[in-house]
Amino acid sequence: MKALRFTEAGPVCRVRSLIYAFLAIRMIRLARFDLARSERLHRDGDEAFARSRERVRLADALAMRAKPE
Repeated sequence: MKALRFTEAGPVCRVRSLIYAFLAIRMIRLARFDLARSERLHRDGDEAFARSRERVRLADALAMRAKPE
């Protein structure tokens, strides 16, 4: 049986492919995490905006009630 040397194209290509596959999987996981985080921040921002609009509406209603007739 012939001993494989690390400089042969076969084992080097397999190791390189394995490393690239691992990096690709890791980057996909990070991208999915970033996308989920972005969507969560967007949703939280929309909810905060809706709360702010409600507070402004309540403040306007109180201001109208506070006006002297």
